Amino acid sequence: MIKLGLYFRLSTITTLIFLISCQGNDDRIGAIIPVPSSFTNVLIKLPISELEEGINKILDQQLFDGGFALNKKKDSLFLKINRKKRIDIEYYQGRLHLALPLNISAIIKSRLLGVSISNAAKPIKFQAKAELSLGLNIDERWDLEFDSRWETITWNEPPNFKVLGLKIDLAELIEKEIQTHKRPLEKTINEMLRDQIDLRTAVERLYRSIQKPLKVSATALPFYFTNEAISLRGDFVKLEINDTLFFQLEHQSILRINDVQLSHQPLEVLPLRTNPLSDHTQISSFVEFRLSFLKMEQAMDSLLGREGVKSGRDCCKSK
Repeated sequence: MIKLGLYFRLSTITTLIFLISCQGNDDRIGAIIPVPSSFTNVLIKLPISELEEGINKILDQQLFDGGFALNKKKDSLFLKINRKKRIDIEYYQGRLHLALPLNISAIIKSRLLGVSISNAAKPIKFQAKAELSLGLNIDERWDLEFDSRWETITWNEPPNFKVLGLKIDLAELIEKEIQTHKRPLEKTINEMLRDQIDLRTAVERLYRSIQKPLKVSATALPFYFTNEAISLRGDFVKLEINDTLFFQLEHQSILRINDVQLSHQPLEVLPLRTNPLSDHTQISSFVEFRLSFLKMEQAMDSLLGREGVKSGRDCCKSK
């Protein structure tokens, strides 16, 4: 019992020392000096191999299935263009360059003396490699913008053939049709990629998660770490490294440690995207720590009280 009483006296004396040390510093009592905001500026690496894997998953096997007139005699050419195998992607000159191996199947329908004939039973098949380039940007709403450009198509063998009395230069026909429908084709590719890759949702999820309070201590006096978001900025960084894309992300916030979980504090919504303030990676952190003397005294009494009771029990057992 003597030991228990001694612990309680020590707790009271410690509290008095804190209070006495504050006397004479009227400027400090009740005054909270604003803590500077913290900055986290990081460079995120996006391997081209992972982007390649994602595009291969979302891009359909069949790329085109349609036909068009060959002449005024109602002769028609029908094409099916399928992706032969995986798409290869490289990054250079600030753009992604995609190589698409293709299988092409051609069917001719012709009218001869009023009779419609075709080679539908035995389509003519060719192989080729199409190349297109892709630019990446982010708009102010954190949505990806794609700028695809059709570049070239290379044939494994010249697709010249004669069928149903018609001499066909398939390469010339296909390249002509591509040039005619180039812009709609590029627009279709842009829309398909934008629909499949939802960057905004991923950034919103990240922005919400970093604002949720984090319990950093589970002792008699629990502490919660909070991140009061101020801004989030980001943009692609153009570095000539062929196997990696780089994305710079910058977060500004006020960091605090409190003894109360502020669960009622609303989360900031994702702000409009702007470019990072700095192009250098850095972590600059300032943490505001708030704790009342009353909570400190209660915690010390709780901890020392339990230790004192335990010591008292041990003392009694020894007797």
